[in-house]
Amino acid sequence: MNEEKINLKKITYTNLLNRTEEIYMKGDYLKANNFITENYKGIKGNLAQIYNFRYLIANEAGLEELA
Repeated sequence: MNEEKINLKKITYTNLLNRTEEIYMKGDYLKANNFITENYKGIKGNLAQIYNFRYLIANEAGLEELA
């Protein structure tokens, strides 16, 4: 199991964005992309903002096909 995978029953929209940003700010764009992609489903919050953040991270990670 991915060490970054968290309990979806406990994660909130804010937790998801904050943890993703922590990983992103360390320069590990691929890991940040994987984290948000694996954990965003079922989150109650602004999905447009999540998709926008995923686009930004995918672009930084060099995943042009996802961006």
